Amino acid sequence: MREGDGLKTSYFTPPGLLFYTKKNYVEDIRSGKRFREVMKFSQRMFIVIQKVDLEQINSKNPPKSYVIDERKAGPWNMVLLSNHPGETTSLAIPEKIDESEGGRQE
Repeated sequence: MREGDGLKTSYFTPPGLLFYTKKNYVEDIRSGKRFREVMKFSQRMFIVIQKVDLEQINSKNPPKSYVIDERKAGPWNMVLLSNHPGETTSLAIPEKIDESEGGRQE
């Protein structure tokens, strides 16, 4: 994340999120209305949400969003969304390793 980007969760706060992001507080969005409001912010926002909750929100008037990453972590299927398109290279998403070449994929 870049300076000025916001981070929120929705209906779920992943264990360790505050520790790994070094944040004191991350809003946990608890309504479809608030979710839609956040997705309209001019500030670039990132939202961590469980896939099942995102599907529920998207079943009724889905807001414009951009999926940055999806992954299973323990019993949770999580999605990282943004309200703006753009580069994701500044996010701490591990690169895929190409073990056949012994190095990172480009």
